[in-house]
Amino acid sequence: MVVPGSQWPPLLGGREDSASNINERILDANYDIPKSVLEFLKSTQDLTSDLIKNPIGQDWKQQFEQLRQETSQIKQDIYAVRIAATTVNRPSTRTRSYVDAVKNAPPPTHFLFSHGNASTNPAAPNELRFRTHTPIEITKLAEKARVKGAKEVDGLTIALAMFVATRQLKSGDLSLSLRIAKEAKIMRCHH
Repeated sequence: MVVPGSQWPPLLGGREDSASNINERILDANYDIPKSVLEFLKSTQDLTSDLIKNPIGQDWKQQFEQLRQETSQIKQDIYAVRIAATTVNRPSTRTRSYVDAVKNAPPPTHFLFSHGNASTNPAAPNELRFRTHTPIEITKLAEKARVKGAKEVDGLTIALAMFVATRQLKSGDLSLSLRIAKEAKIMRCHH
């Protein structure tokens, strides 16, 4: 009978320093074996110990459950993105301003018809295009026309005038504001 705590006797042909571990003793006893075979045996030993610690069935179940949760989360994210994309791309049916209403309105079919003496003439299609512009855009167009007119006439007074603000009235007319009354008089005479 072997006394507890005793060690195996050293193997014949083995190295003296490898007497402590049975695995090392077996590998050392076969030190003439090629290195690739020894590496294969070590990897097989590691795989076997991993399989003993983690049975295949439990590991597969855990991995499958993790994949199922990740797939479910991805589906929820895709659904949220689809909802967000459809709400962003859908234009509002509510009209927010007079300019928006005119931009989306169809062009008039006929603009020359009889009016009473008290009414103004209807707007021509080339005048209707200003209804789609913002006041800033109208100011830029008026400034561009002023510069062009100053170059054509070589008028220094027209070149010195400057539009401060513009807006389109509900009647369709444009209200152009200049810096001073003198400039307004010059521009009125030029027109």
